[in-house]
Amino acid sequence: MAVALASIRDLLLPGLWEISAGYGPISKQWEEVFEAPPRVEFPRIPLSPAATLACAAAAVVLRNPVVTRRFWKWWA
Repeated sequence: MAVALASIRDLLLPGLWEISAGYGPISKQWEEVFEAPPRVEFPRIPLSPAATLACAAAAVVLRNPVVTRRFWKWWA
């Protein structure tokens, strides 16, 4: 049986307008939900400019499938 979308809206909309809630509990949970994670410090390893360039190129190749395909064809 086909039902028009307008009739579904007319049936559901009055019930949706009846739904109401307060925002009181949200303010109590706000700090817990949006608490900043602890900051992690990573050790800094000095790299030469050539090593830095190689790491950056590897990151581009690994993160981008188009570049990866081109890269493997270049080495083949």
